[in-house]
Amino acid sequence: VVHAPYLRALDAFTTDGYPLVLAGHTHGGQLCIPFYGALITNCDLDVDRVKGLSTHTTANANRSYLHVSAG
Repeated sequence: VVHAPYLRALDAFTTDGYPLVLAGHTHGGQLCIPFYGALITNCDLDVDRVKGLSTHTTANANRSYLHVSAG
């Protein structure tokens, strides 16, 4: 579990072999356009993964699931 899904934290957990990382603190991309999605986040995670389930892959091909809370 991480407070905010910063890439450095996701890389560390994924490299260590965690199969799932639970994160919060993007607030679902508080600035969103209907049918488009989030414009910004408050971390360095890309806007396509601002909330919900996705995967995170490191440079050395380790992979884990990532769930970001929309709250």
